[in-house]
Amino acid sequence: MVKIPKISGRELQRLKRDGKFLGEGITAKAYLVTMKKGRQAVLKVCQDQEFDQSFEMEIDILQRLNGVAGAPLLLGVCRKPMALAMEYCEGSTMLDLVNSYDISNKTLLEVALQVVREVHKLHQKGFAHNDMKTDNCIIDMTTTPATVRLIDFGTCTALGQSPGYSCDPEGMHLAPELCRLGSATTAAEVFSLGCLLEDLVTGREGEWFPTILHQLVDCARRQDPEWRPSMTIVEEVLEQAVSEMAAETNPR
Repeated sequence: MVKIPKISGRELQRLKRDGKFLGEGITAKAYLVTMKKGRQAVLKVCQDQEFDQSFEMEIDILQRLNGVAGAPLLLGVCRKPMALAMEYCEGSTMLDLVNSYDISNKTLLEVALQVVREVHKLHQKGFAHNDMKTDNCIIDMTTTPATVRLIDFGTCTALGQSPGYSCDPEGMHLAPELCRLGSATTAAEVFSLGCLLEDLVTGREGEWFPTILHQLVDCARRQDPEWRPSMTIVEEVLEQAVSEMAAETNPR
């Protein structure tokens, strides 16, 4: 694995002081910072020592992935207190694209197909994201085709391991079995991707999408993981949906 530069406690304080506060969750506060060589980064600072172990796991996974599926590269680590700096991924979230009518339905489907392909790459590496949703997909529309990157690997695990979710699955983007301390599987990821596609369709309520896309959403979100399609089938169906959108004279 690539050796990650250390961030001293003093440097951490400087980064926090000069950085832009982005927000906070249960485990961490996030800042947009500028590293010593002028590179922008996202700095995650642990909220409490009880979350140190989850930070260690995220550091290990990001090292192992080394950019697979567009995962941000690690740029530095501080362990007292626990913090990590990672590559800043420029672009818009998929949710932003859904809400932007400058983006056609066909382009949205093309981006969704790229998201599925990136998640598939993650699975082939032996990992599951475990938190796939529109907020965790960053899209750079300045490239052709658009560049898709997955972010927020805080609950990413190896396939077969449990991310430790214990919550009410009703209405969530997480598979019901995953919410009950279940293990990470490709089937659980398919459920989340089905929810992501549903968000895409409902976000453009009343607009035309291929029937096959609606069918895919229903199949991917089945409660029984045995009855969900494989990642390969999800990818193939989306490819067909994109082709249908391209053939439609007025996709919007």
